[in-house]
Amino acid sequence: MEAHPEPLVPAPWKCKVETYWLLFWLPKKLPDGIYDPLQASYAPFSDPKQVGEFTGGPGMIQIVRYLESPVGEFRRCVLFVLGLDSDERD
Repeated sequence: MEAHPEPLVPAPWKCKVETYWLLFWLPKKLPDGIYDPLQASYAPFSDPKQVGEFTGGPGMIQIVRYLESPVGEFRRCVLFVLGLDSDERD
């Protein structure tokens, strides 16, 4: 059995990080073709009658640079596209 190529280090970790937040406002209408074809074909995900109509709103991208960690330096990009919808069920 081959060893895992990355070091396995159990939690918790003590890390030194830099974090960048990019905040933006989404338009009321998403561009055509925004959904992957598989997502677009799945009505519980993309049908406004089932999930509400997208109405724009706040969004955020977070970039995290782990400068020091037990497994070395690495980066993460987290995308939060929140926005709002007209779903009346809530």
